[in-house]
Amino acid sequence: MILFGECSRTDKLALRYVQNESKGVNNYNLLRRLGKYGFLEGPKRNEEMLSLSTHLLAFLSKESKGTRSAIGIAIKKGLNVVIIDV
Repeated sequence: MILFGECSRTDKLALRYVQNESKGVNNYNLLRRLGKYGFLEGPKRNEEMLSLSTHLLAFLSKESKGTRSAIGIAIKKGLNVVIIDV
């Protein structure tokens, strides 16, 4: 199962990766819940996705505050983390 947030350009790269490279793997898109958590929306979504995960493949760009947050959460949870600079 592959989780991604569909929040930005970085998540679009994740979708492209899933479509091109993940043969036989089901992808699951955890959509934004706009307004439910206000400014905490991104971090809450990251927490939820990472609570279901064993690995994080992070496409990290200079503007990726949410991705940086996800990396920190994943490391604290002891997940296997791979970071790809974009």
